[in-house]
Amino acid sequence: MTEEQKSQKPEEQEVESVHLGIVDAKGKRKSPWFWVGTLYYAEGIPYILAMVVSTIMYKKMGISNTRIAYWTSVLYLPWVVKPLWSPIVDIFKTKRWWIVLMQLLLGLAMAGVAIAIPMPNFFKISLFFLWIIAFGSATHDIACDGFYMLGLTKHQQAWFVGVRSTFYRLAMLTGQGILVVLAGTIESSTGLETVDVNVAAVAQSKPKMEYVEYVDLSQQEKDLLDKKPFLEKLDFYLEKSREADDINEAATLAYLADNVLKDMIKNEPENPDIDKARQLSKSVAKPLDRFLKKQIQEMNKEVAELEGDLRIIVSTKKLQIPINTIPKNDAMVTIFTVKKWNILQGQEEEGIVKQKKPKPPGPIKTAWSDHIAKPLGVFLKNTFGEKKKDSPSVLGNIGYMSFRLSKPPPEGKKVTVIFGRKGGDKSIELKEGMRFVFTSENWNKPHKAAIQLDYRLKDQSEAFFNTTAGNIRLSWTITFALTAGLFVFFCVYHLFTLPYPVSDTSRYEEAHKAGKPFGLKDFVMEFVDTFISFFKKKGILYMILFLCFYRFAEAQLVKMYGLFLLDPQEKGGLALTTGQVGIAYGTVGLVCLTLGGIIGGFVAARDGLKKWIFWMCVAINIPDVVYVFMSYVLPDSFLVVCTCVGFETFGYGFGFTAYMLYMIFVAEGKHKTAHFAIATGFMALGMMIPGMFSGWIQSNIGYRHFFVWVMISTIPGFLTLLLIPLDAGFGKKKEKSKAA
Repeated sequence: MTEEQKSQKPEEQEVESVHLGIVDAKGKRKSPWFWVGTLYYAEGIPYILAMVVSTIMYKKMGISNTRIAYWTSVLYLPWVVKPLWSPIVDIFKTKRWWIVLMQLLLGLAMAGVAIAIPMPNFFKISLFFLWIIAFGSATHDIACDGFYMLGLTKHQQAWFVGVRSTFYRLAMLTGQGILVVLAGTIESSTGLETVDVNVAAVAQSKPKMEYVEYVDLSQQEKDLLDKKPFLEKLDFYLEKSREADDINEAATLAYLADNVLKDMIKNEPENPDIDKARQLSKSVAKPLDRFLKKQIQEMNKEVAELEGDLRIIVSTKKLQIPINTIPKNDAMVTIFTVKKWNILQGQEEEGIVKQKKPKPPGPIKTAWSDHIAKPLGVFLKNTFGEKKKDSPSVLGNIGYMSFRLSKPPPEGKKVTVIFGRKGGDKSIELKEGMRFVFTSENWNKPHKAAIQLDYRLKDQSEAFFNTTAGNIRLSWTITFALTAGLFVFFCVYHLFTLPYPVSDTSRYEEAHKAGKPFGLKDFVMEFVDTFISFFKKKGILYMILFLCFYRFAEAQLVKMYGLFLLDPQEKGGLALTTGQVGIAYGTVGLVCLTLGGIIGGFVAARDGLKKWIFWMCVAINIPDVVYVFMSYVLPDSFLVVCTCVGFETFGYGFGFTAYMLYMIFVAEGKHKTAHFAIATGFMALGMMIPGMFSGWIQSNIGYRHFFVWVMISTIPGFLTLLLIPLDAGFGKKKEKSKAA
């Protein structure tokens, strides 16, 4: 191999086969198949760990939903701001160096999470390491995307774009599926024996299901309370609760008082009377507590210590719930009562978190709302809005079961019992009673779980649940330890399999080799030049318009399609069950999306992006018409729905190929790694802003006209194709020049 051949940049080289690697700085060829898939698989795992798996882990370990939602949302920050530090990856060291280093760092941070889990203050320590995972993963993303462009020819970049997307999605499935299942398997295999429970939705059950009935206030009482302040409402409920002569009325008043307290904390967080309101709410609930304690005493009399090993005792292993609906208020009060039952049996009450007082809107926001948003909303609703029927105030039926231990655990030891779904129809949902902590004090006090059917469920079905009392901390310790080992493996594997592209260098190393100093001033100038050079690209305005508007319609659709599938037909939706939506998008949609992406990469590599970009724009936009069809027809056939979803997602996968390849085209030049990261920032912007107002539009004009609007919104994406610069041969294999 000649020095001239070695010094060629990837885009200047061409390989006989797309499966062969480029000639790198060491004169070697390494097939992309050895590293593209593993690189993007490694890119997806840390993201799903930080954003999804961590929430499941914390939930299993008893952290409140409020803390989980807040702190795991903050973890998303590094991916939002990663374009700001992307120049550092370009300026210092090679992309190959950053990849290997970040994979080692990620492995160490995952090991840190594993070490932190058994500690008493595990939440804060594990969050610290998750922050490292988040920043390391965002930096790893920058380096991976840059290396992809440096380590492949333009033709190979196009050909492998579907492959990289497929492995990234496999990483998503691994995180949400395999890792969670692994933790669950370890948990169920440690500690007490697992108890399986079958919950069936049936036409009729024996004995008949019972639920708490909501006792409505008179219209005169509602009118009286309507304008009263929070404390006066609570005083009213307190006086009325003293006359409650059955559990239905007592539960209703306790439920209403609890809602008043929540509204007060939400709307008047600085109100000095909140503590007084808490006490009033507890006082209103005392009659309910008395009724429940009578029931508890009767049930506790029947509990006796059993011989044999410590184990979980369930009231039934086969729960049948009749398929019918019950009034919404009855369902809400019933679930509230089950929660109160468990608190009386020794479970901790999750406190209502005090919220910060919202800042009053400024003059600009007020003017926008008063003079633009509100009048426009009224116009849209009056002109294009759909007349909707009132939604029925019903929910699905509810069934109960109870749990306890066979005998007291050792003194001072806690046994955490987790009750959750194992499989089956997701339309059968656990609403209350997911986690119980038993001690020597409450081991013999039965705790309840409430399971509710989806009100749209019409046919007999079943779901499978189980109760586990395994070592939760051990299960997640092992899971994170294994992922840590996986990333150490990736670090070593990529250390040997990643090529050494000639163009994978850095400004710092170039200056060092040339014997020139590279100080702080040089760094600042290079950092600033990275952003300036991006916005000085020829046709950059049109490029940005493409990045922001190519998916303008899809950005609105993606926020609403799930709601459309789930909403009842009275609201213009398809009234699918949660389980059906999971099949439609989680199975059919995912397969079609992957196929579309792979085929899109193949055709772009064969003929070049310019030949296919129009048809890819057609593919990502025009199939959205299936939602117009479904919103007008409201098909009853689930097969028709799955066909429509598959058609739309295949088009999205095929059409998104153009978007990915064009970001690579935009990034071409001196700072391609940082420029690609900046392009991803505009990609996020193009998804965020349309998504922000899509719900507002739909709420004003309804689903039918919203999906028509989505089709109109495809026009800007097509118009940008007339403006953007794009080389005719980009992505296509270069023809070999004939010998003279």
